[in-house]
Amino acid sequence: MSEIKISQLSIYPIKSTTGISVESAVVEPRGLQYDRRWGVFDRSGQVITARDFPQLLGVKTTITAEGLQIIAGADSFTVPFTPSNDTLQDIRVFSEETAGVEVNSALSDWFCEYLQTHCRLLYMNSASHRPVATKRGGQFGDVVSYADECPILLISEASLADLNGRLETPVTMAHFRPNIVVSGCAPFAEDQWSAVQIGETTYDVVQTCKRCVFTTIDPITQQKSPTQEPLRTLTTYRQWDKGIHFGVHLIPRQTGTIHTDQTITVTNK
Repeated sequence: MSEIKISQLSIYPIKSTTGISVESAVVEPRGLQYDRRWGVFDRSGQVITARDFPQLLGVKTTITAEGLQIIAGADSFTVPFTPSNDTLQDIRVFSEETAGVEVNSALSDWFCEYLQTHCRLLYMNSASHRPVATKRGGQFGDVVSYADECPILLISEASLADLNGRLETPVTMAHFRPNIVVSGCAPFAEDQWSAVQIGETTYDVVQTCKRCVFTTIDPITQQKSPTQEPLRTLTTYRQWDKGIHFGVHLIPRQTGTIHTDQTITVTNK
């Protein structure tokens, strides 16, 4: 039996923008460090995502010594990891209430122009609290960033290979935006895990991830699939409980640092 290992780690500093592939990551209670700690929010305080504004996928970020570098076309900005502003604004990630602080008004104005809608770029600082819902496996004290539901998303290479074997045009892992990609297990083996350990870090595997139209948007061209793939094919064999499932959500129990090529041990309860 082959070892299960991390083959890829990714973070997505600004929700719905292009991800960053990293060799190692610090695991925090909210998820991987810097992951989805920034988000774009509309006038009413609702999060804006690439589901409705796919041009967000044209925004790239880089982690630098000076802070978060934001790049889109010829424009580039670098902002400190923690804004000097500490005025919390009430906002929502879909139906869940949380808070954030504006990074700066000039950058918010840039996003307004880029997306052609009124919006603000906000940061989840230490005073911004968002619990993991109990219906998603959250326990008292569990928190999450501006990610959709849970701190960490994991998908196996074998699950993607199984899907691509059913598609006329293969898709990439970037369509699904996981934090951790693993090799060495059977397709959808991750569905059966309830707990895992990676080095000194431990996690509860709390639910499978329900997928939406975001998966049909090409991460490079920013165009939606005219045939609604891969969601259409996933519907034929990965649909239950009123959802289409691909990947699993993790909640960290013991934090630390993880890296690519590290072994994952399944420690089911």
